[in-house]
Amino acid sequence: MLYQSHASTWVTINKVVHRQTSRSTCGWLMQILNM
Repeated sequence: MLYQSHASTWVTINKVVHRQTSRSTCGWLMQILNM
């Protein structure tokens, strides 16, 4: 169940990350884990 939720979130994040640099990857990754 959690995997499906992350899948939808990943699509949105993937678009943002595509613009952001790999450095930001750690930033949003930490936010997701906190959520």
